[in-house]
Amino acid sequence: MGSTIDDVAARAGVSTATVSRALRGMSNVSDQSRRKVLAAAEELGYVVSPSAQALATGRTGMVALILPDFDEWYPSAVLEGAQRRLQSKGFTTLVHSVDYLRGKPHLDLDVGPLRRRVDGVLVISLPLVGSEIVSVQSLGVPVVLVGNANPPLASISVDDVEIGLIATQHLLELGHTVIGHITGALDEVAPSMPAGARLEGWRQAMLEAGQDPDPDLVEHSYFDIGGGHDAMMELLNRRPDVTAVFAAADCIAAGAIRALEERGLGVPGDVSVIGVDGEYPAELLPLTTVVQDPGLQGRMGADSLARMISGGAVSGTQWVHGSLRPGHTTSVPR
Repeated sequence: MGSTIDDVAARAGVSTATVSRALRGMSNVSDQSRRKVLAAAEELGYVVSPSAQALATGRTGMVALILPDFDEWYPSAVLEGAQRRLQSKGFTTLVHSVDYLRGKPHLDLDVGPLRRRVDGVLVISLPLVGSEIVSVQSLGVPVVLVGNANPPLASISVDDVEIGLIATQHLLELGHTVIGHITGALDEVAPSMPAGARLEGWRQAMLEAGQDPDPDLVEHSYFDIGGGHDAMMELLNRRPDVTAVFAAADCIAAGAIRALEERGLGVPGDVSVIGVDGEYPAELLPLTTVVQDPGLQGRMGADSLARMISGGAVSGTQWVHGSLRPGHTTSVPR
C-alpha cells in the first residue's frame, strides 16, 4: 500500500493541511515547512492523485499542447522546450495534434476532448482565425500562442519583419543588388504569418537601400527542400541575373543550393544564399542564416501560461529577436 498524506505529514512534522498547501504550490507556507514536506514526500514516494488534486484545487495539473503533425522542425522544437519547462513546474502535458493541410482555409480543430481536462492551452505554430479562436477560448482556460502573433490572445512570436531585414541587409552590405526572395506558398504569405512578414522585411530592406523590390524577384515555395529546389529553378529561369537569394527558411535554402549546383552555379561564388531558422548544425550545413530559438519560444510560452493559470495577467505579444549566423554560403558578388 502506498504512502498517504498523513504519512507525509507525520514524517515532516506538520499538519496534513500544510502538506496539501505545500504540494499545491500555495504561497501561505513557509520555505522551511515546504522543504520538509517536499523532502518527506520524495522519501516516501508520495504522489498527489490528479483526481484528488482536481477536487481540492479545481485544477487538473494538465496543460494541452495543440500543434500540427510532427513532420516539421519548428513545432517539434517548440514542443520540446515547452514540455520541459511545464514539467519542471509540476504540470502534466497532453499533446493534441491537428490535421493542418496547406491551402485549406480552416483548421480541423476539435477541442472537445480537452474540455474540463486541462488548466491551460499552448497553441504552437497554428494560425488561428475567427471561429478557431472562439473554439479554443470556449474551453474557459488561459490560452497562449507560440509562433503566431494574434492580438486577442497572449502570444510569443519571432519578429519576422526584422528577420527579413537582417537577412536582406546582410546581402546588401556584401554588395548585392539583384536579390531574389523565396517566400512561402501563396496561402502562407498573409502579413500576420511568418512568410508574409519575412517578405515584408525583404521589401523594406530593398527600398531602404534604394533597390527595386521587383515582384519578378519573388518566388513561392512550400517550407521544404523540394519546394526550395523547384522555386530556385523557376527564379533562375525568370531572372538569370540574380546574384543572391534570401530563402524564408533553411530547408528552402538547402533546396535552392541543390538547384544552383544542378545548374552548374557555385555557392557563394556565383550566387549567395541565406536562410532563416538555424535548423541545421553549422557542421552539417555551413549555411549563412538568421537564427531563431524555438526552444526559447516554447519556454517563454510555458512561463506565460503558468503565470496565467496561477492568476497572473499576460497580454499582447512578446517578441523574440533573430540573430545573424555567418556561414559559407554568402560572399561579395563576383
